[in-house]
Amino acid sequence: MFEVAQFWILLCIGCAVWAGRLNRSAFGYFVLAFVLSPVVCALVLLHYGPQAAFDPVTGNTLRRRICPFCREDVHVDAVLCKHCHSKLDA
Repeated sequence: MFEVAQFWILLCIGCAVWAGRLNRSAFGYFVLAFVLSPVVCALVLLHYGPQAAFDPVTGNTLRRRICPFCREDVHVDAVLCKHCHSKLDA
């Protein structure tokens, strides 16, 4: 029984990490997975997908993407990465 509980916690942590990578609340999705099921949590994450970044000053969503060379956030319309100065595809 202890092994099942360990496996359950491990799956909940996996859902939390996945939610964090999608700009969602890692702790909230950990609790969701722990209370309901990691499978339900995974289905919710698959359905809703990544959350757009939000600028609290202007109230607008930030249009960002990941640089394929340095893996840093850059603006979606950027031609050059401001971190590594690599040319980005349009």
